[in-house]
Amino acid sequence: MDPIPTPTITVSFAVDLDLKYNPFKGKSPIEFATLIEDDLSDLLLDLRPEVLGAFISITSVHEHNA
Repeated sequence: MDPIPTPTITVSFAVDLDLKYNPFKGKSPIEFATLIEDDLSDLLLDLRPEVLGAFISITSVHEHNA
């Protein structure tokens, strides 16, 4: 007997993060953004057991001078 398939949904979000960035730590803004992207994906997967996959892509990185 085949198991009853569990319904799934795909939810898309647009999230903007303002982050502290220290250029003297040896990472470019895009390298730092990639680290945050990986952390966010891991966090979402760890946070909720219902999350089957987190597909995150960086759309832009803007550096602001104080």
